[in-house]
Amino acid sequence: MVSLDPARDTPTALNELADKHHVDRARWRFVRPAPADVRTIAALLGVRYRALPGGELAHSALITALDRDGRILASVAGLDGDAKPVIETIEATVASAMR
Repeated sequence: MVSLDPARDTPTALNELADKHHVDRARWRFVRPAPADVRTIAALLGVRYRALPGGELAHSALITALDRDGRILASVAGLDGDAKPVIETIEATVASAMR
């Protein structure tokens, strides 16, 4: 999970989010880029976002699986998009790593 809001997504906040969702931290990373890097990372991942008046962020719904080197393996856009290719990619990557 890549934060687009490093000012509010502190390490503590990201740890709490991981705990809340029972994330296996051996397999998943919650990262917080430097504020100057957010726009670049969002562009590389194809995420559009904007700040709302109350401080929240509106952003496109996008799930992207990255490998450990940050390369895009698969992606699905939208809340109604077909996530099957992303799930299959993640499953295949995990199975390969377990061999």
